[in-house]
Amino acid sequence: MSEETTTQPQNQEAEAQVEEQKQPDPTPQVDEQERSDEIIPVEWEVVRETYELRQEQVRVQEYISRFLLEMEKQKADLLSRLAMVENRVFECATDIRNQMNIDQSSPYELKLPDAPGEKAYFVRKQQG
Repeated sequence: MSEETTTQPQNQEAEAQVEEQKQPDPTPQVDEQERSDEIIPVEWEVVRETYELRQEQVRVQEYISRFLLEMEKQKADLLSRLAMVENRVFECATDIRNQMNIDQSSPYELKLPDAPGEKAYFVRKQQG
């Protein structure tokens, strides 16, 4: 039993060494001399990940642009609708005030009910 525990870590170390040998080194080899050529070619396998990441970056930027443009259109539509509804609320309140022959020279505010079926009230505002 003690023999098994000592051989097991040795087997794991050997397997780890084999795994390390199987995997290629992901870091590109660096030339020992510094280069200063005007144009320096880079092999595809070296630049592949950078290229793919850049493509993903462009796709995400384009998606965000379309998404934000669509949201701005929807925002403009909602704000326009809100303005129309607010105007219509004011028109309705003014019509009710006129129907009830409320003094036009005094400022009144229509207090709407909290629930359907309840009464509403015109309340005279304090001037000054």
